[in-house]
Amino acid sequence: LSEINCSLAISQLSKIEMFIKKRKKIAQYYVKNLLSLKNFIILPSYSSFNLSSFHLFLIHINLKNLKGTKDDFFKFLNKKKIYPQFHYMPIYRIVKNINWNSNKFRNTEKYFKTAVSIPIYYNLTFKDQDHVIKSIKKYINIYKADYV
Repeated sequence: LSEINCSLAISQLSKIEMFIKKRKKIAQYYVKNLLSLKNFIILPSYSSFNLSSFHLFLIHINLKNLKGTKDDFFKFLNKKKIYPQFHYMPIYRIVKNINWNSNKFRNTEKYFKTAVSIPIYYNLTFKDQDHVIKSIKKYINIYKADYV
């Protein structure tokens, strides 16, 4: 670690509580406003909001109740200038020169097909979050399965 990186780390560590407190508020706002969508997205369950730094806010798309795919969800949000992240890509999808048997990793594949990290960062405003939340709700209204 260079001296510059160490200096930066020290200055950031002095602000860590402030960063976590702000991200906690952002996460709580997401939970409060997305809870009504529990048939379509699964929110993270925290036994205590004090145990996470909220560097990510992962949701799971309930594909059983939606007509679309995770890719459809990403494309829809990208058109709204929202850029979610994939989490976590199975290693056998990345390392192509090894003969992996993906059937042995069904839970890994299921997790990958449903997990989405929606925007969470220190400067995210409630207005920005409202845009994310409204866009997710709009996607669900368009893509929800007929039987739900």
